[in-house]
Amino acid sequence: MMGTEELGLLVEVKKPFIILETMDKQVVRIDVHEEKDNPEYWEALEAHMTEGLYLSFNTKTKQLSTESEV
Repeated sequence: MMGTEELGLLVEVKKPFIILETMDKQVVRIDVHEEKDNPEYWEALEAHMTEGLYLSFNTKTKQLSTESEV
């Protein structure tokens, strides 16, 4: 991907964080505090994790990109 956006495979859900693994095997912890009180969000992440969910994130801010909404 171009610029500061990168794809990461969702490998772990640790509320209020998710753990992504990049294509070059780097592990990145993404803070999703804004969803900490949304059980449906966390359930959806866990359900999709088994299917190999890739999410786009900003490498500088370590935040999910807007197109990565679950």
